[in-house]
Amino acid sequence: MGMGRRRPEASGSPSSILMAVMASTSPLSPFLKPVGADGQGTIEWLPDSRHQGFLGVVHGGLISTLLDESMAYAAMSTGGFCVTAEITVKFRKPVATGIPVVVKASVVENRG
Repeated sequence: MGMGRRRPEASGSPSSILMAVMASTSPLSPFLKPVGADGQGTIEWLPDSRHQGFLGVVHGGLISTLLDESMAYAAMSTGGFCVTAEITVKFRKPVATGIPVVVKASVVENRG
């Protein structure tokens, strides 16, 4: 991971337990190592040709999933629980396969 953060461990709070379970049971768990700490969520990933929707371009649904996961880890790292009710993604440019991807999310407001 290289960012000095660890995968979440169950420390007893409901959100830390949920984060640890999500990280360990996700079908993508061997490939994704999401971390959440201090209102920040980060995922580092190296997509390959199995993840392309078009030759050399990562499938947009996978990128949207990474965005959703990093947002969830950021929110849960503050001690809360969250679900995504709606997500809209407008892509600015393609994400190429074979190039490391870092997805970061930050909590900017807590309405709960």
